[in-house]
Amino acid sequence: MVLFVGEDHEDLTSVLPLPVVGALDLGCDTPAAGLAAVPAAALLLRVSTATALRLDIAGPFTAAIGDRCPAARGIASGLHLAIQEAVGNAVMHGNLELDGALRATPGGWRLFAETMHERSQDPALTRRAITLSANWDVQSVEVTVEDLGPGFDPAAPHPAGIANGRGLGLIHGACSAVGFTAQGRRIEMRFALA
Repeated sequence: MVLFVGEDHEDLTSVLPLPVVGALDLGCDTPAAGLAAVPAAALLLRVSTATALRLDIAGPFTAAIGDRCPAARGIASGLHLAIQEAVGNAVMHGNLELDGALRATPGGWRLFAETMHERSQDPALTRRAITLSANWDVQSVEVTVEDLGPGFDPAAPHPAGIANGRGLGLIHGACSAVGFTAQGRRIEMRFALA
């Protein structure tokens, strides 16, 4: 397991080289807390919300999967898109607890942006962890992204509005299966390998 400080990095590629199987950002409140509850993973990355706000997480994590599972390189664009959307949702709606319904009106967009800026300055929120894990076999790659927010009911209807649910729609389009556990705090995405 590699330990790193997210604020000291300009790119996370350097924390996930082969043969590294896990990396923990010491910028999280409790970097190793709860790891026993994370599904067993061939690759694990835990970052603080502050690190996820500042750095690309999806690109280096997707590349690290491809380095370890060459068959995943053929689906790298779908993997990257889904991971990026899942991390974005974990940051905004999970750890920063932003209500996506705010974006349904022009005035709401402004309030959403102001609230996001305010919350992105709050260490109690920005030190919350986001955990990514990946496993693969000859048929598929499975990726989970989990936040420490309040969770949500994935079966509940989303409020009306153009911006709401866009990320989940993109994730569903890129994956062969999508599910939620941990009271909606963990998204589980499966990608079929050709």
